[in-house]
Amino acid sequence: MSSSHLYFLLSFSTLIWPALSADCQPKALSVPYKSNRIVTGAEPRGVLWQIGGPTPQNITLMPSAWGNDTYVWSTGYAGCPGGSSASFCATYRGGIYDRTSSETETVGANMVPHISDNTVANWTRDDVKMLDGTSMPQYEFGQLTKSINSYVHKGELGLGRDSSFLKYLSDRKNVSSRSYSFFWGNEVTSEPRDGSLTLGGYDSALIAEGSNLTTTFTDEVKCKEGLIVSMTSLTLKTKEGGTQDAWAGLDNLRVCVIAATSNIMTIPAQYWDPIEAIMGVTRVTARNGTSDAHFYNTTLVTPASATYSGDMVVGINDAMTVTIPNNQLFFDERVISTSGTIDTRATSKQIPIVRIAPGDGMMPRIGGMFFSSAVLTVNHDKNEFTISQAQSKSAPAKIMAIDSVNNCIALVEVAAAKTTPNTPQSSTGANGGNGSSSNTGSSSNPNPSTSSSSSSLSTGAKAGIAIGAIASIALLAAFAFILWRRRRAAASPHPSELPAYGALEPPVEKYAHNAQELYAEQGYELTGGSKGGPNVYAHELEGEGRGGVAEVGGGDVRGVAK
Repeated sequence: MSSSHLYFLLSFSTLIWPALSADCQPKALSVPYKSNRIVTGAEPRGVLWQIGGPTPQNITLMPSAWGNDTYVWSTGYAGCPGGSSASFCATYRGGIYDRTSSETETVGANMVPHISDNTVANWTRDDVKMLDGTSMPQYEFGQLTKSINSYVHKGELGLGRDSSFLKYLSDRKNVSSRSYSFFWGNEVTSEPRDGSLTLGGYDSALIAEGSNLTTTFTDEVKCKEGLIVSMTSLTLKTKEGGTQDAWAGLDNLRVCVIAATSNIMTIPAQYWDPIEAIMGVTRVTARNGTSDAHFYNTTLVTPASATYSGDMVVGINDAMTVTIPNNQLFFDERVISTSGTIDTRATSKQIPIVRIAPGDGMMPRIGGMFFSSAVLTVNHDKNEFTISQAQSKSAPAKIMAIDSVNNCIALVEVAAAKTTPNTPQSSTGANGGNGSSSNTGSSSNPNPSTSSSSSSLSTGAKAGIAIGAIASIALLAAFAFILWRRRRAAASPHPSELPAYGALEPPVEKYAHNAQELYAEQGYELTGGSKGGPNVYAHELEGEGRGGVAEVGGGDVRGVAK
């Protein structure tokens, strides 16, 4: 081997080694999306923030894809339905923040609109802790003075394209990308299942095998979230295996994905009525067959008519289907009592679908409960989002952190969230209602920059890096052998055939989950650029006999533990 060849190999090794070890700096954290106990003793579903001190106040938030800031309901501005009790109001709002009960609260700029959301609120700062142990000292949030969305009655955790929450976590090295993944879980069946909100990545254990859909954000006035897809089919299955096309003859339905709403979908009457006819259900007479508070405006039917036993299959962009099981389509009505408890009422069956009345200009929607059967992954750094089919059974989390700066994805270890319910704190509820016993749950790690929730590479990831380094050395040796064979072949009257370089390519996991096809929209040529930004989607190996394009979409996948 010539000295020039040796110099090239040594130079190549110095380039590839850091890429396999030092460059990838994945950070992510995951918090549960579940039923959390608040001051009333009720357990509304959402992401729990423990705000203030010395006794934290438990506040449940919904994930908002449009909001760039975070908003809670507070005393004096609870805005509950007229005539409701203080306890009802506190549960309805997912907890009500009382700044006068917190010794750590400091007043921010008061009653001003934040330009990013154009929303007027009372802004303040207080210490915030999440269930994974992440602490956010003096975090700024807004106290709402009116509803932002009539279908979202709790506070909202801002995860929009300019999210101050994601920026806060990124600045403190808790996450390595402005991305998140959401799974609602299941709260209405006989076997409830906690959901999760993964920040800085996604939980691959939630993703089922099969097709998924990745597409870019769309700017539209009626969908501030920017998450727009088309519902291209809806079929109803029977237990015997038959199917009925509920939307035969209807156009594709363009919908906005709003995971903060407590329903499966919101659809126009002409799309709901065929479903109602096939199911054979009869709406109750009160409020034209709709609920008034919990699972707001979803459909209520008589128990005697709720005999349909099949599942619902929804097609998205003609690229994938999501199956909604029957036990999530029909369940006993949920109501909030005057004492603030969330009760079950067997006099009505609830179908978590909202019927849009004729003439209403509302854009159809996919709601949060749709993500009991699917998973939503949003990557603001790439201006795109993915909908995937969800696993039907629970499994240990496998958090994949996305490192946008170094264009890589890796498995990381994250802090386990507290699994026992928090005892509600003692404080004055809305309009003077009294709370109950003292809170015993507090974070054990007050430093967000060093919290184990923003972990380093896992043991499996480190092993993967080591294996990758060894593989790179083997690759170099193979390359040196090829050069030697070429040199020998050039001097030989009967040159040997060189092996295909493509055979040396390692398998690469596609962005966001073992997908067969990422883009369901009209395709485009992968030439090293991306559909919506500068990130690299394809890498072509140089040399003769090179293999096909390796699609990576979010960067290299490293250190995935077996």
